[in-house]
Amino acid sequence: SRAIFCTQSNDFALGLPVVKALYQDDAPAMVSMLYLLAPVSLLLLNPIGFLLMGAYEPERPDGAATGSSVNRGLRVLGRVASTPLVACTFWGSCFNFAFGPDALPGPLDAFLETIGAGFTPGAL
Repeated sequence: SRAIFCTQSNDFALGLPVVKALYQDDAPAMVSMLYLLAPVSLLLLNPIGFLLMGAYEPERPDGAATGSSVNRGLRVLGRVASTPLVACTFWGSCFNFAFGPDALPGPLDAFLETIGAGFTPGAL
Protein backbone atom coordinates (compact mmCIF):
# COMPACT_ATOMS: atom_id res chain seq x y z
CA SER A 1 0.00 0.00 0.00
CA ARG A 2 2.98 2.33 0.42
CA ALA A 3 3.76 2.10 -3.29
CA ILE A 4 0.21 3.13 -4.20
CA PHE A 5 0.50 6.03 -1.77
CA CYS A 6 3.72 7.16 -3.46
CA THR A 7 2.17 7.08 -6.93
CA GLN A 8 -0.84 9.06 -5.72
CA SER A 9 1.30 11.97 -4.59
CA ASN A 10 0.98 15.48 -5.94
CA ASP A 11 3.84 15.08 -8.40
CA PHE A 12 1.62 15.93 -11.37
CA ALA A 13 -0.11 18.83 -9.66
CA LEU A 14 3.12 20.37 -8.46
CA GLY A 15 5.36 19.22 -11.31
CA LEU A 16 3.24 20.55 -14.17
CA PRO A 17 3.71 24.26 -13.35
CA VAL A 18 7.44 23.72 -12.82
CA VAL A 19 7.87 21.85 -16.11
CA LYS A 20 5.78 24.46 -17.93
CA ALA A 21 7.90 27.27 -16.51
CA LEU A 22 11.19 25.56 -17.35
CA TYR A 23 10.49 23.90 -20.69
CA GLN A 24 7.53 25.65 -22.33
CA ASP A 25 9.69 27.60 -24.78
CA ASP A 26 12.72 25.33 -25.19
CA ALA A 27 11.16 21.85 -25.17
CA PRO A 28 7.34 21.93 -25.26
CA ALA A 29 7.32 18.14 -25.70
CA MET A 30 8.27 17.82 -22.03
CA VAL A 31 4.86 19.15 -20.99
CA SER A 32 3.20 16.61 -23.27
CA MET A 33 5.22 13.83 -21.64
CA LEU A 34 3.62 14.62 -18.28
CA TYR A 35 0.16 14.34 -19.80
CA LEU A 36 1.19 11.03 -21.36
CA LEU A 37 2.72 9.65 -18.18
CA ALA A 38 -0.24 10.31 -15.87
CA PRO A 39 -2.75 7.97 -17.61
CA VAL A 40 -0.09 5.27 -17.96
CA SER A 41 0.42 5.36 -14.22
CA LEU A 42 -3.31 5.47 -13.48
CA LEU A 43 -4.35 2.77 -15.97
CA LEU A 44 -1.42 0.36 -15.78
CA LEU A 45 0.63 0.67 -12.62
CA ASN A 46 -2.07 1.46 -10.08
CA PRO A 47 -4.50 -1.30 -11.16
CA ILE A 48 -1.68 -3.83 -10.90
CA GLY A 49 -1.02 -2.63 -7.36
CA PHE A 50 -4.74 -2.68 -6.56
CA LEU A 51 -5.01 -6.23 -7.90
CA LEU A 52 -2.07 -7.41 -5.83
CA MET A 53 -3.47 -5.78 -2.69
CA GLY A 54 -6.94 -7.17 -3.36
CA ALA A 55 -5.67 -10.68 -4.11
CA TYR A 56 -4.55 -11.04 -0.53
CA GLU A 57 -7.49 -11.81 1.70
CA PRO A 58 -6.64 -12.66 5.27
CA GLU A 59 -8.30 -15.73 6.69
CA ARG A 60 -11.65 -15.08 8.22
CA PRO A 61 -11.86 -15.49 11.99
CA ASP A 62 -14.72 -17.99 11.73
CA GLY A 63 -12.66 -20.22 9.42
CA ALA A 64 -15.21 -20.03 6.58
CA ALA A 65 -13.91 -20.48 3.08
CA THR A 66 -13.73 -17.39 0.88
CA GLY A 67 -14.56 -19.23 -2.33
CA SER A 68 -12.48 -20.46 -5.22
CA SER A 69 -9.52 -18.52 -6.49
CA VAL A 70 -11.36 -17.80 -9.77
CA ASN A 71 -14.32 -16.26 -7.92
CA ARG A 72 -11.98 -14.28 -5.71
CA GLY A 73 -10.02 -13.08 -8.77
CA LEU A 74 -13.18 -11.95 -10.56
CA ARG A 75 -14.39 -10.19 -7.44
CA VAL A 76 -11.06 -8.35 -7.06
CA LEU A 77 -11.01 -7.46 -10.78
CA GLY A 78 -14.53 -6.03 -10.52
CA ARG A 79 -13.58 -3.95 -7.50
CA VAL A 80 -10.49 -2.58 -9.23
CA ALA A 81 -12.42 -1.74 -12.42
CA SER A 82 -15.07 0.10 -10.40
CA THR A 83 -12.52 2.17 -8.50
CA PRO A 84 -13.27 5.82 -9.39
CA LEU A 85 -9.61 6.50 -10.11
CA VAL A 86 -9.36 3.69 -12.66
CA ALA A 87 -12.86 4.05 -14.11
CA CYS A 88 -12.68 7.83 -14.65
CA THR A 89 -9.22 7.63 -16.20
CA PHE A 90 -10.35 4.83 -18.51
CA TRP A 91 -13.54 6.59 -19.66
CA GLY A 92 -11.76 9.93 -20.02
CA SER A 93 -9.10 8.34 -22.22
CA CYS A 94 -11.79 6.62 -24.31
CA PHE A 95 -13.63 9.93 -24.74
CA ASN A 96 -10.43 11.68 -25.80
CA PHE A 97 -9.55 9.00 -28.35
CA ALA A 98 -13.09 8.83 -29.72
CA PHE A 99 -13.88 12.53 -30.02
CA GLY A 100 -10.52 14.29 -29.91
CA PRO A 101 -9.20 16.89 -27.50
CA ASP A 102 -11.48 19.69 -28.73
CA ALA A 103 -14.80 17.82 -28.47
CA LEU A 104 -16.31 19.70 -25.55
CA PRO A 105 -18.73 22.55 -26.26
CA GLY A 106 -17.32 26.03 -25.62
CA PRO A 107 -19.26 26.89 -22.44
CA LEU A 108 -18.53 23.52 -20.85
CA ASP A 109 -14.86 23.78 -21.81
CA ALA A 110 -14.65 27.28 -20.26
CA PHE A 111 -16.33 26.05 -17.08
CA LEU A 112 -13.98 23.07 -16.73
CA GLU A 113 -11.00 25.30 -17.51
CA THR A 114 -11.99 27.52 -14.58
CA ILE A 115 -12.31 24.54 -12.25
CA GLY A 116 -9.00 23.12 -13.51
CA ALA A 117 -7.21 26.38 -12.70
CA GLY A 118 -7.68 25.57 -9.02
CA PHE A 119 -6.00 22.17 -9.33
CA THR A 120 -2.44 23.18 -8.41
CA PRO A 121 -3.36 25.56 -5.57
CA GLY A 122 -5.74 22.93 -4.22
CA ALA A 123 -2.96 20.35 -4.20
CA LEU A 124 -0.85 22.52 -1.95
